[in-house]
Amino acid sequence: MGLSRSATWVIGPAISGVLVATVGPAWSFVIDAATFAVSTMSLAVMTVPPLTGIERKNFWTDLVDGIRAVAVRRWYLLNLGAHAMWNFAFAAFMVAGPIVARDHLGGARAWGFIAASMGVGSIVGGLIALRVMPRRPLIIGNLALTLTALQLLATAVPEPTIVIMAACVIGEAGFMFLNEIWFSTIPQLLPSDLLARATSFDWLVSIISMPLGFAVTGPVADHIGIRTTLIAAAFIMVVPCILIVLVPGVRHVKRTPEGRIVFEGAV
Repeated sequence: MGLSRSATWVIGPAISGVLVATVGPAWSFVIDAATFAVSTMSLAVMTVPPLTGIERKNFWTDLVDGIRAVAVRRWYLLNLGAHAMWNFAFAAFMVAGPIVARDHLGGARAWGFIAASMGVGSIVGGLIALRVMPRRPLIIGNLALTLTALQLLATAVPEPTIVIMAACVIGEAGFMFLNEIWFSTIPQLLPSDLLARATSFDWLVSIISMPLGFAVTGPVADHIGIRTTLIAAAFIMVVPCILIVLVPGVRHVKRTPEGRIVFEGAV
């Protein structure tokens, strides 16, 4: 699934560029809207068995249960915190990167190549995740996530466009590898009746942290400079992802010889 998403991130912009150049922006948006209609029809024709035996609760009860399910699992909560810090700091690359491309790398053309290389890195990460199944998935996955700091450091210098592109391929491969490891590991560790609520909490933390990063990056960069901002953001990304592997609960998540993910030891 991750590999399919990554492929669309590369193919989609390329097709969009052709459409904008041939039929214009307006018709490109019309065609884009039509793809959502196709998606809706595809979902509508799916046959899914109804869920039975589920106790109906009100929203606030479900919310409290979800928060409690996360809070009592310290290893999971700390992982979410580390990933939230990553999302917060990575926003600096998305804000400052285009400015660096404009001022030092030749403009939009350079940023287009850099953005495309991120899609390529996502495909590489998906291919690696198909083949590599680490025995300690959360340790290896979180350490792989630290590779994204290379993108920020290369942009902070700034290095030539080709070097930043190479850093993006490596960094996004690490990010996609962590994503696929995470979403294939967590469902095997959390009770099925709490999984949706815990995952929703995961998304909530991630969705909040990146916009905060967007809002903070601009004023901070104006005050201390883009280079210092990117270096500081890289530090914020790396340190929590390294420290999280020291948490006993994270270290005790392992893959059995049969391929199942199990949790051994105290939370």
